[in-house]
Amino acid sequence: MKMSKNLFYVLAFVIIETIFLKIFMYDILPAKYFFDALHILGVMNGTAYTDTAYTYTANIFNGINILGFDNIQQWGFFVAIVFMPILISIIAKKKDYNSWQYLFIIASFTLLDVYVLGLSKDIIQFIYFFAIYLILSSKKIGNIKKIIFSCAVLLYEAVNFRVYYAIMAMLIISIYAIYELFIKNKSLNKKQFIKIICLSLCVFFGEVFIVQIISTENYNAILHARSGVNMWRTNDTAANTIINDVLGLNTNYFKFMGNYLINTIRLMFPVELFVKGPIQIAFCMYQIFITINIIGSCKKMNESNCLWIITVISFFMVSIIFEPDFGSFVRHESALILIILEITRINFEKDKERLNNV
Repeated sequence: MKMSKNLFYVLAFVIIETIFLKIFMYDILPAKYFFDALHILGVMNGTAYTDTAYTYTANIFNGINILGFDNIQQWGFFVAIVFMPILISIIAKKKDYNSWQYLFIIASFTLLDVYVLGLSKDIIQFIYFFAIYLILSSKKIGNIKKIIFSCAVLLYEAVNFRVYYAIMAMLIISIYAIYELFIKNKSLNKKQFIKIICLSLCVFFGEVFIVQIISTENYNAILHARSGVNMWRTNDTAANTIINDVLGLNTNYFKFMGNYLINTIRLMFPVELFVKGPIQIAFCMYQIFITINIIGSCKKMNESNCLWIITVISFFMVSIIFEPDFGSFVRHESALILIILEITRINFEKDKERLNNV
């Protein structure tokens, strides 16, 4: 089966777009887009403060810097040259997309070019999620082994890079258990869909409650993850998509639950961004497209696609705790492009099957 003309044009466009952005974006985009890259470069040179994530990222880039790169532009070209062929070959291999998916691919590559494919922590995150994508794509192993391997990747990442992805591993196991116990082999109508969401939230809140009992330090880290970052950014003009908890600081467990539920709706349907400017409107539309596809895929969940959906839902549930602003959320989410694109394809293919059977 040959590549369609539409897919060829879309992939040609994203290649040209990548080349254009890598040449000009460092001159035309505001400095805030390169804060992380410059900070990582400073850590690599020993001239900037660091933490676990920055240290880990800097050590990786220093370890592969056999060509002696010393600026973020060089790294931008290098990372794009390495990863663009991988992304394009995977997308081209699937072949069958609809118009909305083409737009999603173009938008995702724009985000990848600006935020991920360069000297960034997000390219490290992309590599971890790419490993999970390969695990979920395997036809040689069953779902239990896929969960074991995916969670092993997340736990390794948690130890070395971002500790909160250990929570994501716990959520994947928990939500899959809910699926096996209550959803599997049943028709996923509206009632069943609401059940899986409610049960997932109950399990999550139960896990947070257990953390409260066994580790006050980790419990407080969860409650104050967002406010601890944002308390220094209130008057920062670069943080125009900041997320402040509507109910105020999480001073107790029940307030945390209330803020969490409110922020779930805010992140899934970020309509408040419409008053923030055209770029933020684009972010909003991008997120709403993803949300609609996740909801649609939940209604079509079965043994073959459930782990794709559960992985993204678990990522969302963790992000609702830790993401300080909408921009950071979308930036980190773009690292899941292959997993999310696979979910949109699941929706598309199942809709085609349903229409063919009518």
